[in-house]
Amino acid sequence: VEREIPLDQFPSPTELWARYCKAKGLTPAQELVVTQDYFDDGSAIGTGKNPTKTYAVADTCNIRHWIRSAAGCQSDTVAQQVIVNPLPAPGFKTGLPACATRNIQFTDTSKANAGNIVKWTWNFGNGRPDSVINTGAPFNFTYNAPGSYPVKLTVETDKGCKNATPLIRNVTI
Repeated sequence: VEREIPLDQFPSPTELWARYCKAKGLTPAQELVVTQDYFDDGSAIGTGKNPTKTYAVADTCNIRHWIRSAAGCQSDTVAQQVIVNPLPAPGFKTGLPACATRNIQFTDTSKANAGNIVKWTWNFGNGRPDSVINTGAPFNFTYNAPGSYPVKLTVETDKGCKNATPLIRNVTI
């Protein structure tokens, strides 16, 4: 049934929403699902002042943002294209001879995949803290005793991307 009503008698957005939920037979649990915002991949949008989203793969995404008032009114949408950069791929090789108390040359073979690598974090598996090196130039390292050392490398790009899992390669001395 339709009828014309004066503007001052028009229901508030909250009341209209309540009527809609009642007409559709939505339970409170269903209402939460219906009103939940989602990213374009179907995952739930974060709430609060600074919501974040982690993307599983590199891609160009269209991000839209809007504000919903306490009364349920939605603002204009702001849209921006965002590039999700690929993670860098760490890599290195070692020179010979690999002898205790002698310099062993480490050469970085990492790939940035986007931008440039600006930070290399090495752990030489000898019980000492990580070493941060800000150049990809070859360098020497010396082990004091024979053994197998799990060398770990993590790299970071000027895009802020860091490989999720360190590359671990055993170096035998």
